[in-house]
Amino acid sequence: MAIETKRIIKEHLIICEGRDAFEFLIAFLNSPTLQYDKRFSNDIQVFDFGGNEQLEKYLTILKLQENFKNVKSLMIIRDAERNAKLAEQQIQNALRKAGYAAPIQTAHWQEGTPNTGYLLFPTCCEQLKDGTLEDLC
Repeated sequence: MAIETKRIIKEHLIICEGRDAFEFLIAFLNSPTLQYDKRFSNDIQVFDFGGNEQLEKYLTILKLQENFKNVKSLMIIRDAERNAKLAEQQIQNALRKAGYAAPIQTAHWQEGTPNTGYLLFPTCCEQLKDGTLEDLC
């Protein structure tokens, strides 16, 4: 499967695993819950990086895109699957190998160019738990 990137037009990016997560995040960012804070729908751009095995390559290609120099923050969101700790390590390794700063744990930002962070479904918080977006929903 070829890795596709879209044109970067916003300063804050979320890259997520798969079409379901992409659609979920778009709906959430534009939901009534966040409607009063337009930063969520106006300042964040969401991309689908494909499968978990494609993350490192996607991160490498993303840095080559026009306007990447304007990106201030990059959040990675994926499923924890059956081993949340392993998923966390995979994200950290992909970030490092692609030349980004890697946060020491989920739900924390690491300063860099751009600042980076990551979250794991189903919890999307500091507490790691095995599972997927479908478990959250």
